[in-house]
Amino acid sequence: MVIAVYQQLVAGAETASQTICYGSTPSSVTVAAPSGGSENLPTDGTAGGGKYFVYQWQVKNGIGWDDITGATNLSYSPEVMTTTTIFRQRQTDTYYTPNHVVYTNEITITVNSVCPWPPSPELPVLPSTEVLTIPPRQG
Repeated sequence: MVIAVYQQLVAGAETASQTICYGSTPSSVTVAAPSGGSENLPTDGTAGGGKYFVYQWQVKNGIGWDDITGATNLSYSPEVMTTTTIFRQRQTDTYYTPNHVVYTNEITITVNSVCPWPPSPELPVLPSTEVLTIPPRQG
């Protein structure tokens, strides 16, 4: 009888949290593949592993976590955001029974309702020599 002992599964590191303006699209959030577990098992006679890893991005719903439909890669690209949102990834090693599951640290995308002007370096505010005079309101 052969007894194999594998390293503990450790969640991959994640990208840093972000701060964006209301109604903006954040950069993609990305995590590394987990380490340990079945990562070094040969796959079909070749070296290397990770064949048994399954990924699922999740979003915090206030009391728990909801899976994001279709978000099953190491990167996830959120759409336009209007509220601060917290993400994480569930990383599962399906080689084992039961499956080994780990979670990445949370990634927070903070949405500011008031953003500094200019909104980005690509849109600079040019200096003006004109003075705008607004007459007092009548009546």
